[in-house]
Parts: sequence; structure tokens; C-alpha cells
Amino acid sequence: MKKTFFLLLALFLALTFTNCGENQIDKPKDLIKYSVLKEGISDTPIKVQISSDILIEEKDSITEEKLKSLLNYLYQVKINQTGFDYGENPNTIAIYAYTSKSKAESGNGLWIAMISKMYDDKNPKFDLNETQFKSLKEIKENKWNLTYNQRKEIWKKIILAERKAQKDADIKYSLTGSNVTQEVIENNVTYMRKQKEKYEKEIMSESKITEEILEKIGIEGITNGWEFPKK
Repeated sequence: MKKTFFLLLALFLALTFTNCGENQIDKPKDLIKYSVLKEGISDTPIKVQISSDILIEEKDSITEEKLKSLLNYLYQVKINQTGFDYGENPNTIAIYAYTSKSKAESGNGLWIAMISKMYDDKNPKFDLNETQFKSLKEIKENKWNLTYNQRKEIWKKIILAERKAQKDADIKYSLTGSNVTQEVIENNVTYMRKQKEKYEKEIMSESKITEEILEKIGIEGITNGWEFPKK
């Protein structure tokens, strides 16, 4: 009788620990399909943090409510996770949802939605990136005698030109060290603008477009949340 009791108890405990984590949380119906791109855990005396980047795999069916449902569900899974050295559960959570891997890797905050909780927050906070959300309905049409893909390539060149111009300025008029004066800062800004103008003229010549079109493509990229080139 005792042996049977202990066998049943062992089975019960095994099932309990097997069902820890995601299986404990009720999955919402019609949950958007997603995959995990990256996850990190910081287990320190100050805070136990879980950060996660996920990729939405059903872009055609995205709504704000579905994003909320998915991120709230994932938050509940993470906040109930155990097995840490400095806390029973995490006290800091940050989950970012992206619509493409390239946007996630760009490092420029191109997430479409996120949910977060700082260690001193009582409740999580959901945020929707309006620019990225609106970009789901972006029409990939021809404009200014340029295809959608051609404009995106020019957009990347614009961003790279700006980075290169800033690098040139930082080399010529360094803003690091203890001898940075107001004059050095002003010279840095002026030289950066000069170099930027130079590189943009090269883009216009190469792409056979006017300055007006270049500016319009720059605005289009920002408005539609286009991904930034890595380097």
C-alpha cells in the first residue's frame, strides 16, 4: 500500500514539473505564429531579467489586438519562469516583436510591438510602434520613375552616406577627449554637413535623380520604417 502511494506521489510530482512554464499558461485562441530570434537572461542580485526578440510569421493577419494577445501570453510565460539564482521569478521582462529578421538585426528600434516590465513596475506595459504598424499596408508601387526596390537601395545609400560623413567629421574634428571646445563642435557639425552633401551628390549622379527626389526617398524611408543598413 505504501509502495503504491509513493509511486503515485512520484508520478504526480513528475507530471507537475513536466508541465512547468508554457504549458501552465492558457494559450489564447488564434495565437499568431511566431519564432524566437534571440533570448537573453541576466541573473544578478539587482535584477533577474529576460529579454526576447521574436519574429511574427503571419504578417497578413496582424492586428493590434492579436499582437497584444501574443505578447501578453509570452509575458505570462516568462514572468512565471523559475530556476534563477537571485530570485524565484524574473522581475524585469522585455519582449520585442518584429516583422522581419533584417529589422530585428538593424538595431534601430524597428519593432512593431513590445511588452516590458521594469523591476519596480507593478504591471507590464504594451507599446505599439505606429510607424511599423502602418508600414504593413505600404503599397510597393513605382514612384518618380523608380521601382520600390530601387528606392530602398537609394535609401540605404543615403543612410550610409550620412554615417560616412559623420565618421569623416569625427576624424577631422574629434569630439572625444578633454580638449573639446565649442569651436570644435561647430567645426564637426559643419564638416559633417559638407561631406554629407558631397556624398549625396554622388548618389544623385549615380542614380540619375534630382535633389528633390533624394529628399522624397529619405522621407519615404522614415515614414514607412524601412530597415537601416547594418554597415
